Amino acid sequence: DRAVEITGSGVGTLAFTGAIDEDGTGIRLDNNDQGGNATITFSGGLALDTGAGTAFAATNGGIVEVCDDDACDGTGAVVVNTIGTGAVPVTGTAVEVAATTIGAAGVSVRSIDVDGGGGASTAISLDTTGGGAFHVTGTGAGGSGGTIQDIEADAVTLSSTGGLVTLEDMILQDIGDMSGGLDTPSGHDAIHGQQVDGGLRLDNTTIRRISDSAINGSTFAGGTLTSFVGLQIVDSVLEDINRYHVAGTGDDSTESIVVIQGISGTVTVTGSTFQRGAAGLDLRTPTSGSLTMTVQDNAFADTFKGISFASGALGRECIILDVDGSTDAVVHIGDPAETMAALGNSFDDCATDAVRISHRNETATGDIDVIVSRNTFTGSGFEDDFGLGNFPNSSVLIHSRGTSAATLDGIVSHNTFTQAGDAGAGLLGNINLRIGDDTGTTNGTTQLRVSDNTMTTPLEQFIHVFASENTAARVLLKDNVLNGGTVLFPDADDGGSFPTQVPFNPFTVLVTVNGKLDLTVDNHDFPDHDDGGSFTDPENFFVRMAGGGTGADALCLFLKNNTSEFGYRLRQDAGAGTFNLHRGLSSSSVPATILADNNNTGSAGNPATTPPNVVTVGTITPSNTVCAAPTGTITGGTF
Repeated sequence: DRAVEITGSGVGTLAFTGAIDEDGTGIRLDNNDQGGNATITFSGGLALDTGAGTAFAATNGGIVEVCDDDACDGTGAVVVNTIGTGAVPVTGTAVEVAATTIGAAGVSVRSIDVDGGGGASTAISLDTTGGGAFHVTGTGAGGSGGTIQDIEADAVTLSSTGGLVTLEDMILQDIGDMSGGLDTPSGHDAIHGQQVDGGLRLDNTTIRRISDSAINGSTFAGGTLTSFVGLQIVDSVLEDINRYHVAGTGDDSTESIVVIQGISGTVTVTGSTFQRGAAGLDLRTPTSGSLTMTVQDNAFADTFKGISFASGALGRECIILDVDGSTDAVVHIGDPAETMAALGNSFDDCATDAVRISHRNETATGDIDVIVSRNTFTGSGFEDDFGLGNFPNSSVLIHSRGTSAATLDGIVSHNTFTQAGDAGAGLLGNINLRIGDDTGTTNGTTQLRVSDNTMTTPLEQFIHVFASENTAARVLLKDNVLNGGTVLFPDADDGGSFPTQVPFNPFTVLVTVNGKLDLTVDNHDFPDHDDGGSFTDPENFFVRMAGGGTGADALCLFLKNNTSEFGYRLRQDAGAGTFNLHRGLSSSSVPATILADNNNTGSAGNPATTPPNVVTVGTITPSNTVCAAPTGTITGGTF
């Protein structure tokens, strides 16, 4: 028999104030909205251990509250609610609340333990629960909130939850079918959520060895975005996700450690570890609303996975944010005040960009403010046995695009990049600034400051700037420390490695197809990109106006206080727009002299006596017009 079974009730309150210790078939509440909504409250403490049966089920109407104090108002004596810790361990569903409102006092459980034994029963299922909160409280110690394990189904499902769902001090592990090969996802997540309107919080929770995602806020059938309002991940560990712990399996095309398609509200990720999964945080906003995202003091690592399949290695970014539609986003990765190293994140062996922040497409109209500061980026994979284009790396890609109404303001500062290249075709830079796209849409206004970063031995470039089909862009590059050197490059022939001088091309700017860019480059030493002197061209500093549009593209370039070991190449292609070189302190019309007068040097040495090595192609127009620099404030900081 059940300890409590109530069905078909209506109005009024049914209060259970005594302790309930049940080793049988649990508590069942069903269809309790007849003529109204019955409120059923438990405030004396529960200990439910029901084997394969559902321990606590509230379905098809009514209001339910399970309190962690005897007054149900947060002021009474503490009571303890547990599921699955006694003589009859739970192997089925621990909690099911469906089409039933969680009341204002919420549902609070000290611990939930489920060992599914390989079964297919979801441990916690919340579906259409109204505005009340659900909380697994734990005691502050790791694992004290219970362990959910060995289930070939989604361990926790959330659908149309209006209150905050909090899992504290829990362990979710060994979830899903681990068999199969490459690109055969099992469809089993630790937490699967759709229409999570009250948000989700993980606190001191460990999620590990999951076949698909740790948190999956997927789209609905037909691709309609979910609603996921708020996410907090605090002092938690998410590791060995997407079958990254299983040899010969994996799927990086659709999976991530955390993937949410429709995130809005406030996202806070602090003090946590994300490692060994196809991507770390993979987030997309809805098409309207706002997002405030803070990511501080976390460790992201190892989204690269070598795998012996014809398609080669797996892995994507450590952080992805696509801002869609008219949504406005404020994003802080590290310390927005640019002062506290303790707030920075570490990124190691991210298979592609470590951080990618972007308007989703050219129809976006929202504004993005992004600050990436005080983080460390490393890529230790150069000596591993995999081919060019699959190098684990750590880099920042900021992509400003959308309609002419969209804007992006960004700061990338005081980060440290060590042996961090960029993967894939093109092999771009530690910091990639992509402004606009070649898609026929005029993109909006962009302001970016990149300053005080330290970059050591990237594979390809320190900084890459691209501008195309944009309304206006103001970019300041200042006081970055750039160090070249030698890395060990894998030899595909014998599985060994050989020393290679890097970077290949330290600095490149491309303005094309009606791009508009005002660029100031101040106080850098661009090193020899082979350190042996065998290259004689100045390609380690290359600024190019490529044109290709209607001729409306325009570039204003101001160089001061820089050293380029091979010199400087400035190129304007035939048919391209105006390439203005700001004179600064110079009155000359000769590009080499203008650079020398502004304290730029090349391999020739002292600019007072010998102009730096400057190669020009096309028409470079000396100009007294000052190149516009980023101005004003950015949310959380200032330019």
